Amino acid sequence: MANGIMQSLKRDNGHDIFNQLDLPIISDYAPDHRIEWVKVTPDVAKRLLGINYDKQRNIQPSRVDAYARDMANGNWNPLASGTIQISSDGKVIDGQHRLLAVIKSGATIPTKVEFGGGSAEGLFDYIDNTLARSAGQFVKAKNSNAVSALSKSILCLEHGTTVSSALKGSYRYYKENGRTVSVTPTRIEVVSYARNNAPLLEEITTKAKKVNRAVGANPLTIGLAIWCINELHDAYMLNEYVHDFLEVAPMNRTIGFIQGSMLRKVSQARQQHVTVDKNWTFGIFTFGYDSFVDGKTVKTTAPWERTLRLYSAAMQDKYRQGGKANDAD
Repeated sequence: MANGIMQSLKRDNGHDIFNQLDLPIISDYAPDHRIEWVKVTPDVAKRLLGINYDKQRNIQPSRVDAYARDMANGNWNPLASGTIQISSDGKVIDGQHRLLAVIKSGATIPTKVEFGGGSAEGLFDYIDNTLARSAGQFVKAKNSNAVSALSKSILCLEHGTTVSSALKGSYRYYKENGRTVSVTPTRIEVVSYARNNAPLLEEITTKAKKVNRAVGANPLTIGLAIWCINELHDAYMLNEYVHDFLEVAPMNRTIGFIQGSMLRKVSQARQQHVTVDKNWTFGIFTFGYDSFVDGKTVKTTAPWERTLRLYSAAMQDKYRQGGKANDAD
């Protein structure tokens, strides 16, 4: 993929575009500063990490994992992935996670390497001082942040994890150097999934926002619950359930009971300055749906845990059998 990107750059003739812009060039601003394209192999990455600045932030294994997966899967774009920055006194002050990802993936990545500009101590406080963009900002959709968050949880389910882990945005955990590391979908994976499934995700997040306004329930949790119901059951009955759930005083007793239980739970949580457990919210909302469809009148919320387990198992079975979730062409 990297070679294709480089060839594309040559075809586009970036120098001609640059000349047409007629930008005011400052040729003597930083005479000891230069940028070069470097073929970063795992061996090169190890050499550069040998001069890593010792005041850099702690390594985040989950970030290394995400970068490494993108590199191994061909989703890494060297032209949009920043530079490895080396100070005038020979210290790597930016890029340690990318270098570790090169080693972990075994990939060779063309990378812009920036040399000079000042000492490590003088430059370091200004590294990463701009606003990082979330996946939601790359998704051109209604409710873009909600759509990207829901996409992340759905991708976790597709990896075979439980609903509880999916609500946390992780699909695998492992130990490294005594620390628990969570593996999450990469930003590229989330953005791609959100864009490919935008219409359905927009519809679901809109419903989830309405439920949130009605009872104060976490919209991501409700969104994932609606997604799972939509994947496993009848869409018509789901629409009826959500429609009735949004009524101020639902005619259906089961829906009225579930709605009231959620309102009380949210009110109690606010008084105690805590948040409502997402697992409870998912379990009680899906329990309400199942009871509504079965025509049962419920008087207790106790079965929420069993319902949560059943939905987790059902989704795991679905994806274990290769049932990808409504992935558009």
